[in-house]
Amino acid sequence: MSDIENIKKDFFEKIKRVQNKQELQDIKSEFFGKSGRVNSQFKVMATLSGEDKKNFAKNLNEIKNELNLSIEDKFKEMESLEINSKLRDEKIDVTLPVRSQNTGKIHPGVPSYRRDNIYIF
Repeated sequence: MSDIENIKKDFFEKIKRVQNKQELQDIKSEFFGKSGRVNSQFKVMATLSGEDKKNFAKNLNEIKNELNLSIEDKFKEMESLEINSKLRDEKIDVTLPVRSQNTGKIHPGVPSYRRDNIYIF
């Protein structure tokens, strides 16, 4: 097996075992980070010549795109599971009356007879 196929195989094995977003981010860093496994293959590509380089680059880009799509799909799946669990846990009774909100206060400059609703006429 070539290095690219090993990378792909390892990636899909690891992404199956992901339990949270942090693990997914760690996998993304491992494969696509600055010194990641996929990016290291681009450095290998520089040593190739001619037609080999062209085919290698094509295969590498296809796998890179495939792995990126699977990371995005897994992230969306995890987000939807998280939202659904929050919705399941947070139940709101829409039949309850709205809470009244008393906003503001009387300005201290208002005379006391107006504050106490006593009108002298």
